[in-house]
Amino acid sequence: MLKSMLENATQNYWDIEVARWQQCELPEPIKDQVLKAISFLRSELGEDFLANVIVPNPTLNFPKPNHPIHNTLAYISDWNAKSLISLAKMINELKLHNIFYKKIIDKLKKPEHYLEGLSILNTAYKFLKAGFYIEVEPNVNNKTPDLRITDRENGVAMLLEVTFLGRSRSAEQSLATSQKIIKYLEDNGQGITANIKIYTLLSEDDLTEIITNGIPNAIAKARNTGRMQKYSLNQKIDVTLIPHKDQTRREITINGPPYSTPEVGRLIGRIKEKYKGLPEGYPKIIVIQANFLLLSDYSSVISELEAAINNFSELLFVAIINEYSGAREEEIREVLGISKYIKRFNGLNNERDFILFNKKCQIVIPEATKKKLYIVYD
Repeated sequence: MLKSMLENATQNYWDIEVARWQQCELPEPIKDQVLKAISFLRSELGEDFLANVIVPNPTLNFPKPNHPIHNTLAYISDWNAKSLISLAKMINELKLHNIFYKKIIDKLKKPEHYLEGLSILNTAYKFLKAGFYIEVEPNVNNKTPDLRITDRENGVAMLLEVTFLGRSRSAEQSLATSQKIIKYLEDNGQGITANIKIYTLLSEDDLTEIITNGIPNAIAKARNTGRMQKYSLNQKIDVTLIPHKDQTRREITINGPPYSTPEVGRLIGRIKEKYKGLPEGYPKIIVIQANFLLLSDYSSVISELEAAINNFSELLFVAIINEYSGAREEEIREVLGISKYIKRFNGLNNERDFILFNKKCQIVIPEATKKKLYIVYD
């Protein structure tokens, strides 16, 4: 069935993905949920959504993903199933509450705006579940904040801006350096275990030397001698290569290059930028989705950020959400004055939340509303 669908020139890519998930080996309860989620997403995103974002690839039995949603659909796993179920659940919650969410869907459909749209959707879902009414991109004094949230019990309205903070420039440079070396080893390191330590950001000349001469020569020697080989370049990189008879075996461990980024300064800069863009006269909330932050001492981070947000007279609170993959970590909940630090597993990823209330906010809101706000990220 799947083969004939792939050979059909007028194929519908939604049908292809449904057929693949129907044939997968996930437990039936999960499979049933994900098929319902796919059906719902199909109706919300549109029949032509996948056809508009795919990149056909004749060497694969399914098209090459070119959008985060299609990427999740295309690779069957328990994690991806849960991701699709979660996405459908959040959209459906807005639909059930008659929230006009088309602008969020429009962002989700564009690869370049997907992460922004997902962050807004996730935030809207949390506030909706806490008992607030949600408006998406309302017109307020000729400005359009991402959300206006209103306490259903007393009518208090607040403006909310969601922003996605990516990697810093130095982090991007570090990642680019390691990825180029990893790509070379993935393509050429069959039968090799590679352990690499990079001590500094590498220039293009250094990378060229490493990838065209250093590592290739070391791989050739390791294969010819059957012995471990080491390669170094001017105390910038150390490479250890271990050959194996099994040519299907390939392992790559890479550490570095290190980089330094004033993460708190980046956060304060983003808070200032988003605060200035919001209309005056309303209590304001800023949510920063910052999945690539490197923060360790959360108590000092909170102290620095609290001191900064106290300077914004209409800023009610800031939520900084830091999601990352990996083994499930131990849950931590710390209340520091009126702020909170939470580390938990959210069902898909580990998550660290910094919830920072501004004790000097000059716009007074009812205590009942404050309590609701306090539990949004509980």
